[in-house]
Amino acid sequence: MSRRVELATVLALVTALTVWVTWGALRPLPVVQDEYSYVLQAQIFAHGHWTAPAPPVPSSFQQAHVLSVPRVASKYPPGHALMLALGALAGTPWLMSLLLSGISGALVFLLSGAIAGRWIGIACWAIWLGDPINLRFSPGYYSEITSGLMWLVSWWLLLSWRADKRGLWLMALAVAIGWMAITRPLTALAFAIPVGIWVVMSTVRRHHTRQLAAALLLGTAVVAILPLWSASTTGRWSLSPEELYRQDCSASVEM
Repeated sequence: MSRRVELATVLALVTALTVWVTWGALRPLPVVQDEYSYVLQAQIFAHGHWTAPAPPVPSSFQQAHVLSVPRVASKYPPGHALMLALGALAGTPWLMSLLLSGISGALVFLLSGAIAGRWIGIACWAIWLGDPINLRFSPGYYSEITSGLMWLVSWWLLLSWRADKRGLWLMALAVAIGWMAITRPLTALAFAIPVGIWVVMSTVRRHHTRQLAAALLLGTAVVAILPLWSASTTGRWSLSPEELYRQDCSASVEM
């Protein structure tokens, strides 16, 4: 096991270095509008705030995928920006992209290696790392980095819970799926429906309903960040920043 962990660590470092080189800059800056939106929100979070005050003349500070009224904030769910905020605290949000990509690479190896052996694990990691889609989104500030990591973490936790049925694994799984939900909700839904059905059937069959209840409570607590995020940004629990942004864009087109 120790050799497997050592190899996973090496592959994580190689992954992060490959992503950094592919990115093409020592201190990469956002390029696409989505990236600017996430980095802006990460910087707001890093300063200890959910949002920033609206500018005096909001129309002069409009930016794609960013709200300028009633508060300045990204239109996107907050999960990815919260991750980037850890790097933004030091003025290096790009380090978080490298860190998350590196951990993802290690998990690709560990998951496939646990199922099919070390060499298959290395082959799967190499194919994953060299995939053009992966090298399109990993060198950047895209939310797919966080949602992809949470997907892999969830699989690892699910396999761990399947192996020994300890409640801690199931609670951690609920948190990972919840974080996926506050990052890319539809991605989380696609994962949670089949996995949730299997977990519910397994816990009921093995009389582990207390584990299930605790996991659901933790997962719900994480997902509850979304209505809190909406209330802090738009002033209404039921109105998400993305929906408000869509309404504002529609109103501008109609005018």
